[in-house]
Amino acid sequence: MRKHLLAAMTVLIYSGHASAQLEKGKIYTGINFNRGETIQFGYEPTLSVGLGQHGLLGVHSNYIRGRNFYYTDFRAYGVQKGIGLNYTYFRFFKNSQRLGWFTTVGATYYRINDYQVKNDVKSLLNKYGQTDIYLKPGIFFKSSPNVTFFANFGGIGLNSSRGNNDLDLSFLTELNIGVLINIASCKKRK
Repeated sequence: MRKHLLAAMTVLIYSGHASAQLEKGKIYTGINFNRGETIQFGYEPTLSVGLGQHGLLGVHSNYIRGRNFYYTDFRAYGVQKGIGLNYTYFRFFKNSQRLGWFTTVGATYYRINDYQVKNDVKSLLNKYGQTDIYLKPGIFFKSSPNVTFFANFGGIGLNSSRGNNDLDLSFLTELNIGVLINIASCKKRK
């Protein structure tokens, strides 16, 4: 099984030559996984449309499970479920057709539930909404015309919840890795 998975990944990574970064009207899907200082794990599926060679407009949902460090006499954690919009700008590095940089600006609305577990009994501590506006730079590797791998190490954002606005500097405290795959085109065929 491992040999087949390794062979499939090798073909996926090295198939074809990289073309333009993105194509207008193409539909892309992707997923990224994140870990961070307070994030135990998270994932974010995305559906996007190419706006040209460099731009991508996407809608995403996400699920994040984190640790809550405010309680010491029992185990506690938070769960965030969100939906949002983002715009990502891609550029190849000079003299490269596979490696480049990107920056994503977006907004996400979360529903957050905080739980405590004491004596193997789970109970809801807190429930609230939060809105995030963020800017996250990163790097990408275009392995083929249809597959792009990417990573970023956090960014800067503004969080608003329960009447409080906080500046979020997650740069170098979180890791997001993912893949973007071209699945279709919404252009009319001639």
